[in-house]
Amino acid sequence: MMELVLGVKLGRKDFPKTLSLKPKAVEFHTESEDLTEHFDTMKKISENITLPKSVHAPHTVENTAFNLRKHIDLVTKCAELGDLLIIHPSIELGKGHSKMLEDFTDSLSLLENLDVKVAIENMPDWHTGKKPHERFVIGKYIDDFKEIFSKWPDYGLCFDVCHAAMLNQDIESWFRELGKKIFHLHFADSKKGIEGLQIGEGDIDWKAVFRWAREYCSGRIVVIPEVIGGHKKGAEGFRVALERLKVLNRG
Repeated sequence: MMELVLGVKLGRKDFPKTLSLKPKAVEFHTESEDLTEHFDTMKKISENITLPKSVHAPHTVENTAFNLRKHIDLVTKCAELGDLLIIHPSIELGKGHSKMLEDFTDSLSLLENLDVKVAIENMPDWHTGKKPHERFVIGKYIDDFKEIFSKWPDYGLCFDVCHAAMLNQDIESWFRELGKKIFHLHFADSKKGIEGLQIGEGDIDWKAVFRWAREYCSGRIVVIPEVIGGHKKGAEGFRVALERLKVLNRG
């Protein structure tokens, strides 16, 4: 039976107020310093949380885009904090789509011996800041993931609905074609290419999204609201998102 579990994103500095929302699961949002000078603190936080735990590898490292080969030491530490590891596709300047996808797919062998499930996130064209080194070439298309999973069938997808909406993609097609490979879900609204809006304040049809998730996915899948700034003001943005998602989940 398919079940959607509503969780929250946790950062090292804001975890007490986000945990006060009483989520059913958590996703650690990590920066490079969380995995170096503050790693012991992160370990203690993780050890004291008994909820299902996922962990997202850093988006950027020292003002450079995430690259699995270059940052495997940080990714390995991430794997000690949760049961599911989420990574972005690597960015390598100067490479075209085919070569970058081939190299990233090959680099996934570095994760084979980690004792966690692995989910790769679909991406928009850019991170929010649109820095030149942060333009995504791979991981934007269903076919990219089909190619990745043909070589790594045990890996799955962290499907970010907002990212697909930002590219004006058919959201149902992601669920229909890759639903059985979806390990994790990121939910935020989008309008006119804007990322991370509050649930219900953009153009995404959330009733349809929940219907597609139940129709095409399987198992127990955690949903994380990714409202930008949701952790501020006592995690008010995350609180509102969870309330709205709870209503939709009951529907």
